[in-house]
Amino acid sequence: MEILKIQLDNDFEVQYMPGSDGGGFAHLPDFKLAMSLTGKEHYTNGVEWCAGFGVLGFDLLNRKVCDRMSFIDCHAPSIEWINNTIKHNHVEEKTATYLTDTISLIPDDVKWDLLIANPPHSFDAGSKKYLEDNTTEPQLSDVLRVTCDVDLLTHREFFASIRKHLLPEADLFISEVGDFDRIEQLAIDAGLEVVARHPADKLSIDSHTNSIVFHFKEPS
Repeated sequence: MEILKIQLDNDFEVQYMPGSDGGGFAHLPDFKLAMSLTGKEHYTNGVEWCAGFGVLGFDLLNRKVCDRMSFIDCHAPSIEWINNTIKHNHVEEKTATYLTDTISLIPDDVKWDLLIANPPHSFDAGSKKYLEDNTTEPQLSDVLRVTCDVDLLTHREFFASIRKHLLPEADLFISEVGDFDRIEQLAIDAGLEVVARHPADKLSIDSHTNSIVFHFKEPS
């Protein structure tokens, strides 16, 4: 199988396979900018939700923004490649992985003070049908997995379950494309504070794509 690689600073090498790239590396500057505006430079225990091959989380770990980093994804091959990167860079003691699409299944004693995520951004059945009709195999299953969350089902479970895993004043940075008000309301209904919506220029597909990084916060 072909192995693709991204070289981060300090010779940290992220390994992944074709089909697992949801745009995280290209999108990384959007997260860096949003996080820099908080003025906070260090977290104890971070997590990347919908991690893909984990480049966002590995960048935070490599730059020592986080002492530890966990990765959550529902795709077994993605978690396998994250584990390959962990072993290749000898960071086993600083990392953890969770193969699940259900936050509520993660042990209650696991707590984070930072969450970062680039989840699927297509929320309606029509968009999924368009992709099914216009994407050729073998890429279709990968495209649907990294782009589609029909009726926000994954988002709904996430917001309903995540707070028991958040330390007081934890920061959450989540990128989105469209349906901003619905997503913000899910966060509010869950009890999170809405801090900001930051423009995400690197996530934008073209000049007509409105993309942001949400900054949510766990109350103190």
